[in-house]
Formats: sequence, C-alpha cells, structure tokens
Amino acid sequence: SFQPVKWMTEQTEVRRAYLCLDNDRAGQETCDRMEAELRAIDIGGERLVPRGKDWNDDLIASYARQEQEVAQCQAMCGI
Repeated sequence: SFQPVKWMTEQTEVRRAYLCLDNDRAGQETCDRMEAELRAIDIGGERLVPRGKDWNDDLIASYARQEQEVAQCQAMCGI
C-alpha cells in the first residue's frame, strides 16, 4: 500500500524516494505504480534492483563470496 509512504512524505521534506522491491514482475509493477503516485505528489522515485530475486538473496550471496575469499586467502597462506 502507498499510504505509509505518503504519510512519511507528509511528515518530512522528502524530495526523492528509493524503491527497493523484489526483482520480479510483481516488484516491477508495484514500482511503476509507486513511481506514478510519487510523481503526483512532486517526489522523484528511483528503483534500485537487486541482482537476485530480492535484497536478502543479494546479502546471502555477498556473505558467501566473502567466506569463499577468506577461505582462499587462508589456504594460500597455509592457515
């Protein structure tokens, strides 16, 4: 629902909103709708798209890469 976003924009001097929705059709459709509603109240909207399905998938992948890099470094250093 757009109501919490609209309420927040009324409480602060927000001029731009970053929309962080899932990387799927529903996320894109919701983003399109929210961007239109933001424009109607003179606020810019920009979608940030995760690489995976959602931002949690991106975080999990990032931690997995870090763990792999640490393991490779330890193997090279004989730790």
